[in-house]
This record gives sequence, structure tokens and C-alpha cells, in this order.
Amino acid sequence: MFYGQAAVGGALGGVISYFVFKHFPDQRDDNSDKQSRWHSWQILFLLEGSLTVIVALAGYFWLPHSVETAWFLTPEERRYASSRVVKDRAAQEGSATSSKHRDSNSFSPTSTTNEESRGLLNPTSASASASQRQATLDDRGLTPRDILSALTSPLVWHILACNILSAIPVYAFSVFLPLVLAPLTGNKASPSLLNLLTAPPHVCGAITLYLFASYSDRHRIRLRPILLGLGIMVTGLSLVVVLPTSWAVPRYLSLNVLISGAYIASPLTVAWISGNTPSPGKRALMLGINGWGNLAGVISAMLFSPQYADTGYIVPFFWTLLSVAAAAGGYVLLLRNLTAENARRRAVVHEWDVEERENERSEGTGPLVVERPWLAALLAFIRKSELMPRLSAWLEEATQGGREGDEKMTFEYGL
Repeated sequence: MFYGQAAVGGALGGVISYFVFKHFPDQRDDNSDKQSRWHSWQILFLLEGSLTVIVALAGYFWLPHSVETAWFLTPEERRYASSRVVKDRAAQEGSATSSKHRDSNSFSPTSTTNEESRGLLNPTSASASASQRQATLDDRGLTPRDILSALTSPLVWHILACNILSAIPVYAFSVFLPLVLAPLTGNKASPSLLNLLTAPPHVCGAITLYLFASYSDRHRIRLRPILLGLGIMVTGLSLVVVLPTSWAVPRYLSLNVLISGAYIASPLTVAWISGNTPSPGKRALMLGINGWGNLAGVISAMLFSPQYADTGYIVPFFWTLLSVAAAAGGYVLLLRNLTAENARRRAVVHEWDVEERENERSEGTGPLVVERPWLAALLAFIRKSELMPRLSAWLEEATQGGREGDEKMTFEYGL
């Protein structure tokens, strides 16, 4: 619902632009007998900017400042929400405990995953370990281990590359859709009509995102809906590239198909990261790294240059098609790798006894030793140089202790 407002905003922006350009035509518009001392774009900027400022100021006074002052919740809901906040903070400090007893004679990766994803499992059951973890938290709630684990995770960089490539259409058509539509009308349509034509594609995008996200939440799957959304985008882009520029209506319908799938990948990717990263600090960092997917806006601005307007932007559409296809291939590879990793972890844990499984589940100290030769070499180099003692101490702290969160062999990635 939150991310979908980008699509809703695109549709409302088109409607607002239509009325502005219709009732306040530019002075240089020779097809209209109406004139205004204000340019249309100036009025549009003033209107939309003022609305944003007004809503922001009103929100400061209208929105609750805490759970206890949430006027839209019942007293029972406030108590429940407050208990969830306390539980989440306790889990972040490493002092939360499991809310239910587990049968130590059996191993179910799926149940472990669900509990850890909700922050109900304490990464270290011993009170001494909990105190040690709490002591390493700084005022941002991050530990050296969180930072090192997030930055050295191949998953987050793989996902970031896919996110950048898949988000190019979102940024391109949020900004340049009126320019893309202009060649379809022979550059004869008024600016007001072009802006109005941008509304239906964004409405299609908002509806499709809601349907896909609802299905994803009900069935607790993320990657396959993402792939289906990318498939819709590839279909729309292929039609836009193949169809002649003179076929205005079919190409416009293809744009509707394209944008229907454009908004799906990014929010479901965020949902996947959130649901598969139990450690709060690492989760925050991975979501922040994934936020660099906004670089897609820079790429889209470079692709949709006005120099391609005469050709109906065929070249930018072609490169966008290649980018989305590459993103789809990246998500297929991610799905395959995660499936294989889950199978590998099941096979490894199956060979352990009950005590070893429980040690891995609670402390991350199962019998498996994960070798990271590059990190050992880096530590040895820093110690030998004696030039960066603080960095050496930081790295040693980051590598101490057992595995946490999704690094545990008892953790199974959701797909």
C-alpha cells in the first residue's frame, strides 16, 4: 500500500497536470486563445509543491507521536502494539527470549525461520552472551558484526544489481512518460491531453502491485511473483519495441502492460530482505544498501534522451528491455542459489546430533567451521603492519562469537 502510492501519485499527477495545462495554457500555445502571465509548469510546480508542504505540516499535528497517543486504535490495540514495540526493542538488544518451548528432539528449519524472522528467538540464550551483545550496540543499534556481515554478504549486492536494473522502467515512466507518448500522437496532442494519458498506465501499475503483493503475503512467497512481474514488463517492452511507431493505440496499450509490471519487483524485494534477515542491525544495513536501487533514476535519465524522440524512443526502450531481462535472469539465479543453499543446510544439519543442532540454533556454534581466508589474511596484514590498531580491534570484535541470524545453519531462506 505504501510503495503503491508511487503509482497512484503518477496517476494523480497526470490528472492534475491535465487540468493545469487545460485551464492555464502557456502563452506560447498557439492553439489556444487563453493566455496567462504564468507558465503552466510554474502553476503545476506551485500547486503540487504547496500540497506537499501543507500535508507535511498537517501530518506533524495529525499523526500520533507514540503508540499510546494513536487515536485511531482501540485501548486493547494500543496495549498490543505497545507490547510489540517492547518485544522488538528487547530482541534488538539481545535480551529477548523465545515465546514458546521447542522440541529439542526434532529439527524444522521452516519453524525456526518463522520465529527468527519475527525476532522471537534470542541469538544467544545465555545471559552473559546477551549482555556482551548489548554492550557492543552503539546508539544506532549496530554492532561491528552487523556491519561486516552486511557488507560482505553476496546476497545484498546480487539483489542490489537486480533491483537497479528492474527499477529503470519505474523511474523512466514516472518522469518521461509524457515525452514517450508525444510521438504516438504525431506530436500534435496538447500538453494537457498527454498528461491525462499518463494516468491509466499508472492506475494499472497500482492495481497489479496490490494484487501481486496480496498474493505474495497470503502464500509467503516473494521471488516467483517478482519474476512474474518482470515477465509482464518484458512482454510490454517487447511489444513496444516490435510494434511500428505508427500503431499508436497498440503501442499505448503495450505501455499499459509494461507499467502494470513495473512496480512489483522493488517492494517485494524489500519484503524478502526484511523477512530473511532476523538481525535488526544487519537488516537495516541491507535495506539501506538496497536503497541504492534509486540509481535506476540516473540510468533512466541517461537513456531517455530527447535525441531519440523522432524515432519513438525505440533505442531507450530496447536498452530498457535488456536491463529488465538481465534483472529477471538475476532473480532466477538468486532463486536457484537459495534453493541449493537451503538443501545444503538441511543436509549438513541432518548429520548433527540434538545437542549440536540446539547449539547452532541458540548460539550459532554448531560443529561446522566457515572458513573465510580473505578475512584471516586481512586481519594478519593489519596486525603485522601495526598501523591501524583500532581497525584490527574492530575486525576482531566483528568476527568473534557464533553465527547469527541468517548465517546460522538452522536458518532456511524463504523464497
